[in-house]
Amino acid sequence: MSQFNPQDQQVPNSLHQKLVQPNGRFNYIFLAKKAFRVLRQTFWPLFQACLALFFIVLGGALLLVNVFPVAVLTQMPPQQQVIIDIVSVLIFAPLTTGLSMMGINAIRGNVVNSGHVLHYFPMVLVLALAQLLISVMTQVGFTLLVIPGLYILMATTFTLPLIADKQLGILAALKLSVSVVNKHLLSFVVLFTVFLLLFLISMVSFGIALLVVMPFYFVVMGIVYSALFDNDPSHESVSKSQELVFDA
Repeated sequence: MSQFNPQDQQVPNSLHQKLVQPNGRFNYIFLAKKAFRVLRQTFWPLFQACLALFFIVLGGALLLVNVFPVAVLTQMPPQQQVIIDIVSVLIFAPLTTGLSMMGINAIRGNVVNSGHVLHYFPMVLVLALAQLLISVMTQVGFTLLVIPGLYILMATTFTLPLIADKQLGILAALKLSVSVVNKHLLSFVVLFTVFLLLFLISMVSFGIALLVVMPFYFVVMGIVYSALFDNDPSHESVSKSQELVFDA
């Protein structure tokens, strides 16, 4: 696959003005309309990337069941469980980052294709470390109470895209993600509640509906990311990464 540098297109400040209302809350009507408009143009590559992720998850689950009987899986020693968790993070951290960046680049006007989901594997170590840190924090939150775990999961949602897009360090990306989410906390609570319900409804279809919900999710989060982080004067000190895009 050949590599090239896409045109670095900036998102106008008007995107922030249209999404974030004077009271600081999101304009959900604008968000939904723009998401559906962008999704019509980019659904196929996002669908293919989500389908690849779906089959990787399914294949990994089938492999585990074939290698380890169900009885062994339920009583697996912590050491083996840790190894499986680490391997999973090494695979899925760059893939989910790739999907997030596909949504972000679609909003920026850059051409995306399904091969872009593989773009961030060269950053696998830093992305995996960040994901492991988030996972530990989330598990601690769920151990204390459910709400702290859900909050951590929501507040850290932009950490991996910020590392990939802005080339921030793990702690800097984590801090910036939490700071921005806290600034619009109520809007994010509403947004994540809607997607949680959509994901739960998708389970009724044995996960098949996720292939539609997931592209929509990454486009919506791409809009929110671009509105909150692109061309924002408060983030001028953060340098843009030079993105390499793969031709599939």
